[in-house]
Order: sequence, then structure tokens, then C-alpha cells
Amino acid sequence: MSLMSRLAERREAHILTRCEPHLEAFARSCPMPSRSPSATGDEVPLREIDGITTEKKSWGRRSRRIVVTLLGVALTIVGVVLAVPLVPGPGLLVAIGGAALLASEYDWAKDALNWAQDKSRGSRQRFKERRRRPAD
Repeated sequence: MSLMSRLAERREAHILTRCEPHLEAFARSCPMPSRSPSATGDEVPLREIDGITTEKKSWGRRSRRIVVTLLGVALTIVGVVLAVPLVPGPGLLVAIGGAALLASEYDWAKDALNWAQDKSRGSRQRFKERRRRPAD
């Protein structure tokens, strides 16, 4: 074994011995539940992989997420295409529907939808204020 590898092992061991009491104290203060509730209300078992506890996802949950993702992306794309001028159809409504479908599964889509709602409320408010002003 080379000198560098021995030093590296020694450094790792030193770091582990210094951090281990803190990690144990943290683990005691934040115990992980043995089971977590799922979105449907039934209990979902947790599993541990490489020291990280994750929720087991059923095939039904995974397939639902895949279908929702594909439909949401397809509706959003179709809505954007229909929103182009000279193309008939309710493009904006279809795009909003696709975004809402994606928001049911993804936090980033929910944030984007909330941002768009805030912007539309602001625009609506400015429009109402302009209509109330007397003409000069």
C-alpha cells in the first residue's frame, strides 16, 4: 500500500470519527418513521438504499406519473401550436390544461402555474383600473 493511499484512509477515518457522534445525535433527534402515508391514504413502506431511506413506489403510481407526464406535455405542445395566430382553436385553454395536468404531479409545474396565475391577476387588475379612469 502506498503512502498516499494510507494517508487518504487515515484522513477518512479521522473525518468519520469526528462526524459520527454528530450524525448519531441528528439521527436520534429526527427519527425516521417506519411507514409513511401515501397520497391515496394507505400506508407505503419505506426502504433503505445505501443509507438513504426512500419511499417504495408501486408500479401503479409510476405508470400513472408516466401517463400524466406524457398527456400533460402533449396537451401543452398542442395548446402552444393552437395559440399561434391564424390557427383556429382554443390554444391557450388547452395549454393551461396541460400545465394544470403536469402540476398535479410536479412541483415545478405547480410553481409555474401559480406564477402565471399571479401575472394574469395583475394584468386583470391593471385592465380594470384603466377602464375606471375618466377619459381626459
